[in-house]
Amino acid sequence: RIYKTHNEGKYYFIFSLLSVALWFNQMKIKIKCFSQVKYAFGKDELEMELEAGASTFELEKMIRKKAKGKLDDISLRVAVNQKYIPNDTELMDGDEVVFIPPVQGG
Repeated sequence: RIYKTHNEGKYYFIFSLLSVALWFNQMKIKIKCFSQVKYAFGKDELEMELEAGASTFELEKMIRKKAKGKLDDISLRVAVNQKYIPNDTELMDGDEVVFIPPVQGG
């Protein structure tokens, strides 16, 4: 019985270390929603947790999936921290991302 308790404690300790490692490997990103993106989510702003080192390309794929088809035929430009960025860029904890649909006139 003592041996079993020791192993249970050992596994719990390893699980706890893994949980902490995964938690530290996360970053929070704020997403501002405008136009069709706002319509797709019904919110002005989203906050997502991503793995450290995630990119704007990966975030856009997640956003499109979460929008359940509402953004499928819409091209989006990306701005990070109020600056347009070219192509795929690595995100940092605390970044503010905006997916900008084409300008609509009328």
